[in-house]
Amino acid sequence: MNLEETAAGPGWKKVGVRHHHGMQVPLLSIWTEQSQGCGEFLDLIPLIDWLSELGMDVLQLLPLNDSGKDASPYKALSGTALHPIYLSLHALTDEKLTFPKSKRIPYWEVLEKKLAFLKKYVADMEKVILADPNYQAFVEKSPHLRDYARYKVKTEGESEAFHLIVQYLCHTQLLKVRKHAEKKGVFLKGDIPILLSPKSADVWAHPEFFDLSLQAGSPPTKFDPKGQVWKVPLYNWKAVEENQFDWWRQRIQTAAEYFHLYRIDHIIGFFRIWAVPLGETAEKGHFIPQEEGLMEVQGKKILETLLSFSDMLPIGEDLGNPLPFVRKAMLELGIPGTKVLRRSPKFKEYPPASLSTVSTHDLEPELSQEMVYKSHRTPSLFHINLLQEYLPPELTWEKPEDERINIPGTENHFNWTYRYRYPLEVLTSNASLKERVLSSIDHLRR
Repeated sequence: MNLEETAAGPGWKKVGVRHHHGMQVPLLSIWTEQSQGCGEFLDLIPLIDWLSELGMDVLQLLPLNDSGKDASPYKALSGTALHPIYLSLHALTDEKLTFPKSKRIPYWEVLEKKLAFLKKYVADMEKVILADPNYQAFVEKSPHLRDYARYKVKTEGESEAFHLIVQYLCHTQLLKVRKHAEKKGVFLKGDIPILLSPKSADVWAHPEFFDLSLQAGSPPTKFDPKGQVWKVPLYNWKAVEENQFDWWRQRIQTAAEYFHLYRIDHIIGFFRIWAVPLGETAEKGHFIPQEEGLMEVQGKKILETLLSFSDMLPIGEDLGNPLPFVRKAMLELGIPGTKVLRRSPKFKEYPPASLSTVSTHDLEPELSQEMVYKSHRTPSLFHINLLQEYLPPELTWEKPEDERINIPGTENHFNWTYRYRYPLEVLTSNASLKERVLSSIDHLRR
């Protein structure tokens, strides 16, 4: 298939069949002088302004779903609810919360203090918000949040109205970010995790859609000899399909309210998933389905269905060595794959329908200006790197390993609590950083 055939879908029409350059950030990790404890929704506005000034047109984020007390954004408590930790409190009140200065984000302390503030704020403002027609319209068009609210009442307390109001506040702020991005010509790229926490509202409300007797993971490989167990349940795809994929429809359509394109996490998992019995190690697992013919049929059917739910362009995270039919199906459906330069050194041979990046949130950043330069000159139509890949030494932490976001297969207080050393006000005004970015994409201005 040629590029015109591959890029014929509505998602491509939305963003344009041309080269796109941008950055990826974990929202939790950025901060401004107004942030309280961690990165917040409205912190994205100055970041969008900066990207636009530089000539970049994509801002990629990690998942923004509520993950509760688990800092991992890939163990969400809901497929649609946003995380209250990202609310910009300064937009609600002049009250300022205080947190100790630390290299990593004190995630649990930040969450606890923000929730305590929100309980007081909602108690004071509940009658006003409940009477607001905008709030009423939001609740009416978001019936999926009812299960989430009931689940939160059951597990955490507070009233159902409290949880719906917090979601309304999150929705309002993230929608403001999207509108600003569109004004500045920047596309927002979201991230939809393929799997959810076994303690999620969705598993509680729809246990028939999940197989709780097994947990997903990855098999042992030469790069990862022990394999991984992710401690998240598999899907019961038969039950999901019998329900016309309505649960997935809601996930995709909710994301489409905020994003223009999205990352399909572990796209290979829609074709086959490594299933590990409860209590066992990764090597005791097996693929489901086990027959290649069934894998191909299942994966293509699911992806075709997901594509029909919105006009967002999906970009698949297809790292590793998938069976040939995976990338064949992606090509036929117009879904770009992902190329990591350190793992795929033949970068001059990348297909146009792909995304080039130096590293991912699961790898230690290269911090190499040469690699960043190369990543913006591959044949790929998407070129997106973590913000820390562009940082000059004076803006990074002393130890390169402290610039890492996550170490796969480990559970500790280090993972997912990365914080940029300096606030956005410092980063976006730094001449050395600006020069590094512009030198990487200077070919765009010629």
